[in-house]
Amino acid sequence: MNTPKLRVRQIGAALVTGLILLLIISVLGFAAIRSNTAELRIANNLEAQNVAFQQAQAGLDYLVGHPELMPVLGTTGYTFCSSNLSHASTLCNGRWISCDETNLTLPSPMGSASALQVTRGGMGGGVPPRVFATSSKLFKTAYYEARSCYDASGAGDGKTDLMTGLMRIIRAD
Repeated sequence: MNTPKLRVRQIGAALVTGLILLLIISVLGFAAIRSNTAELRIANNLEAQNVAFQQAQAGLDYLVGHPELMPVLGTTGYTFCSSNLSHASTLCNGRWISCDETNLTLPSPMGSASALQVTRGGMGGGVPPRVFATSSKLFKTAYYEARSCYDASGAGDGKTDLMTGLMRIIRAD
């Protein structure tokens, strides 16, 4: 007759133990979901950063492939900008840039989030580097600083600002 009383106590203890295990498993599940959400945000931010870098690099590559976009005009500091920038000072990824001319046309895949700026650095007084195998009497060098800005942060693609130095070999007429 003592066995039924013992059974009643065991059923109550099993219920409490089951509820505690269910609570522990639920807390672990929520923690795993929260961790995965944070990792997903990190991965999306890295992807946006990579897209922005690639777009800005594409702008610089475009300038390198088209030296006719860097005419030898004006004096040192003369600035050419892409047509989507204004003549006045423009904010480009937190930096103010000014443009003397806005005549650089961007290829259509780059879109309106990209901006190019080319600043004339001056004429080289010496001979072109030996790797170009040119006559120093016939050619001289012109130096430029090129900046490529990309800002599509409103669309979730990130933003970046890249700069590089460019050299153009021109006739010494």
